[in-house]
Amino acid sequence: MPVLAAANMDPEAFPEPHRFDIRRGSTQHMSFGSGPHFCIGAPLARAESRVALEMLLARFPDLRLAEPLATLVRPPGLLMNGFAALPVLLDGRREPI
Repeated sequence: MPVLAAANMDPEAFPEPHRFDIRRGSTQHMSFGSGPHFCIGAPLARAESRVALEMLLARFPDLRLAEPLATLVRPPGLLMNGFAALPVLLDGRREPI
């Protein structure tokens, strides 16, 4: 059984694969598949993500993590790779949302 959460985690292809870096330059990721199995909705997903993030950051320019990155929990799993929760602060507020 392939482990989907292992995609994009090869340290030879992705330096520091467990570190989130939105500016990472590699475009050889497996997020949308490849070859004949490439996701037909990938351009739409990219466009929607770009618009959503631009609107979020325009509305909340001070958006930041409410807790240090090192304290965030990554639950184990075979299908997804991410955080259990991602508390953030908006507009200088002191309480996470």
